[in-house]
Amino acid sequence: MTGVLVIRQSLIRTKKHGLKPDRPKSDTSYRSVVLGDQAISLLKQHRRKQQEIKLKMGQAYDDQDWVFCRPDGTPWDPKTCYSHFKKLLAKAGLPPQTTLHHMRHNFVTGRIDAGHDIKEVSEDAGHAGIGITKRYDHETLERKRKAARELEERFFSKPRARKRRTGKRSAGRP
Repeated sequence: MTGVLVIRQSLIRTKKHGLKPDRPKSDTSYRSVVLGDQAISLLKQHRRKQQEIKLKMGQAYDDQDWVFCRPDGTPWDPKTCYSHFKKLLAKAGLPPQTTLHHMRHNFVTGRIDAGHDIKEVSEDAGHAGIGITKRYDHETLERKRKAARELEERFFSKPRARKRRTGKRSAGRP
């Protein structure tokens, strides 16, 4: 079972109106990302909980159709999301200086390392073109070059001289 996550809007903060939905920053930011079974299962559980809260709140629920929102249906403030993210980092034992951008970077690099098509990775990341995604590929290429050098050193370095054993050999052995 797979599903598709569709990115169709973002949230911005304005001085005049506070938080408000807005269009993504570029045309390539509008995208569909295929999700695996575990992600779909977690999102379905999340959706069921949202529906339960919505029923309990009745008309007080402000349904703005956000996947992740406050209990009243209004969007989370990005600053609140970031503080939740920092708590999750600590719980996972990751360095506190890790950012959402680092996570995005790891996603793209991991997909390239796994051999996924660079055009698909670029589309999923919402990059304006594969040129941006190829920057990540360069880093991956450097890691692969380093690994190749290390492997060559292991296979082609001069073998160490073995120490000679001293003493008598046991009977029956040449």
